[in-house]
Amino acid sequence: MIEHSIPTTRTARYFTSGDTGADEAWLLVHGYGELAADLLANFEHLEDCFFVAPEGLSRFYMDRHRRVGASWMTRENRLNEIRDYLEFLHRVYEDSLSHRRIALNALGFSQGVHTVCRWASRGPQLQRLVLWGSGVPEDLPQDEFATAMKGCRVIVVAGSDDKYFSPADADREWKNLTSIGVDVEVVHYDGGHSIDGRILDRVLNG
Repeated sequence: MIEHSIPTTRTARYFTSGDTGADEAWLLVHGYGELAADLLANFEHLEDCFFVAPEGLSRFYMDRHRRVGASWMTRENRLNEIRDYLEFLHRVYEDSLSHRRIALNALGFSQGVHTVCRWASRGPQLQRLVLWGSGVPEDLPQDEFATAMKGCRVIVVAGSDDKYFSPADADREWKNLTSIGVDVEVVHYDGGHSIDGRILDRVLNG
């Protein structure tokens, strides 16, 4: 058996909401099993920002076909999947944000944290980067990430009952990022592996 890989073209989607004339924008990267609209729904009450939410390139049925979720990658053929989603995120940025003179921020939730970290390490300058429910991927070179984060404030968010990313994990993330010169703070809250609206408002308006 010989494995072959070829590039192909497909149609991907992203969603936007908020004030198209705002001077601040957020790129929002959802977690495993979510759709872009699921994450974006947490931000729709915020009217003074422009939000862009791309959707993972792989969709699948969940809960016995009752709903559909998406994923950014799996361990199968992972390097090509990473390459593909980085190209996709770059195209989303070019299509929706590159022509705007705005302060650009990004937020990743769960699996989307690894995704947004890889993009941020090679993308445009960010003002803030929020890592909610996970940390910087271990295979991302620390010097590359530290260089990209110059001038960027990194905020790590962890729930007290998050079974995937505990407050102790967040504190270790703070220690590791601080050691390489990244401006980072940690936000703890009472809750599980989900977006908490009260804490979200605090993070975005802080």
